[in-house]
Amino acid sequence: GREVTRRFTLNVDTLLLRTSVKNTTNAPLPVKIWTRPQFPLQNFSDVRLSFNTIGGGEIALDAGDFSINWHEQSKRYRGKDMPAEKLVFRLRDTTITNGFSSEQLDMVHVFNNGGRTERFSVELHCKHVDLQPGETTSFEQTWMVE
Repeated sequence: GREVTRRFTLNVDTLLLRTSVKNTTNAPLPVKIWTRPQFPLQNFSDVRLSFNTIGGGEIALDAGDFSINWHEQSKRYRGKDMPAEKLVFRLRDTTITNGFSSEQLDMVHVFNNGGRTERFSVELHCKHVDLQPGETTSFEQTWMVE
C-alpha cells in the first residue's frame, strides 16, 4: 500500500538524500519515515557528535559518553533536546555534517552498535503522518564532507 523512493544526488562534497513515501491505497495510511546512518570505526574513541538543540543548548558526545553495557550505549533526544537543523560528526580527520528539517523530527536516537570498535549509529525518526490516498510525504537530508 505504499511506494517508497530513495533518491541520492551527489555534487562534489555534498550528498542529498531524499526519502519519499506515497500512499497507493484507497484508504488513509499511517507513515513514519526514519533513517539510520552508521559509521564503521577503527576505534570508537575516534568519534565525536555535536549539535545545537531546538531549545538553545548544545550537546556534544564522544566515546566517554557511552559504555560497553548495552543499556548505557543509547541516548534519545526529543522535544527541545533534539538537534536544530544539523548533526556534526567528527571521525578522526573527517567532519561530516548532516542537515535536515528539525520540524519534521519526532526523536533522535544515538547509539554504539555492539562495542567500542564497531559502529556508531544515529536514527532520525520523523513525526507520524496519516497520508490520504495519492498523498506523498518526504524527508530530505544533506550530507557534507570536509
